[in-house]
Amino acid sequence: MTMKVPCFIFAVIGVATSSSAEPVSLPGYLQRLDKAEVTLNGHIRYDDGGLGDYDFVFYDEDGVGFPVTIDADRKSREQIEAECAHSHFILRLIDLCRIEGLGTIDLQGNRIHLNIDVINDLSRPAN
Repeated sequence: MTMKVPCFIFAVIGVATSSSAEPVSLPGYLQRLDKAEVTLNGHIRYDDGGLGDYDFVFYDEDGVGFPVTIDADRKSREQIEAECAHSHFILRLIDLCRIEGLGTIDLQGNRIHLNIDVINDLSRPAN
């Protein structure tokens, strides 16, 4: 199942509710969502140690952040570390690298975590 990140929860809810008249249990619903494939189109931030447990955060077009694990190749990870470092407290999406790619959802307790598996495009901030 491939869908855009900002709308993936609503899209999955729509599929879950429209495909059957019977309600789905919360654990069953979360199990369907876990490991779902998604397309990524937004921004990425790298901050070594400044963001708590997560060095990488993906931001969708609405500015919603998701912790990220980079499962793409080592070269891509190093490129993000070198070109997308942003440790400032004030965050403007225009100051972050743009990223497009493919990933999977990884539910960790009640948090949505993203694994970035493929990076199709990574570009530095415009300024």
